[in-house]
Amino acid sequence: MTNIHTKYLLSFAFTAAFSLSACGTSHNDRPINSSLPATTLLTTTIFSSINCNITEQGITEVTDEAVLQSIIKKANAHRLNTKPTNIPSINFKSSMVYLIALGSKPNSGYALKTLGKDANYDHGILNFPLEVQRPSEHGMYAQVITSPCTLVSIPSGEYKQVNVKDWEQ
Repeated sequence: MTNIHTKYLLSFAFTAAFSLSACGTSHNDRPINSSLPATTLLTTTIFSSINCNITEQGITEVTDEAVLQSIIKKANAHRLNTKPTNIPSINFKSSMVYLIALGSKPNSGYALKTLGKDANYDHGILNFPLEVQRPSEHGMYAQVITSPCTLVSIPSGEYKQVNVKDWEQ
């Protein structure tokens, strides 16, 4: 009887330990799945500038550290005798980085405004907490070519569509 009791006790202990380890996984450690309901995701702005030297408008995934560094180097090419911008280390296995670029604009009235740190995610659609600002109709702006951009980090996921408020192609 002691042998059977020991087997049951060991079986219970193993099952309990396995179950507890499965419960210990946090939501933030899992990749985002497009079938999950609406949620918010914390974003981190890595870099932002009014003049990134990027002529094409677009929202593009940055796939690795080398590409990230080349974007930042290009964005800082117009600055003489300055130190390179310190970029936080990005773990591309658990995070994704997006480049949001407005392309070439004719004056300083264009910008990307940060609306907060939480992106809205709902069934594969990611809405960044950014808004495109355009010059006001009666405003006065410097007549210079600008190219605003922002680099944003977000947890890895299956994003079918990525949006920015007031974005027009």
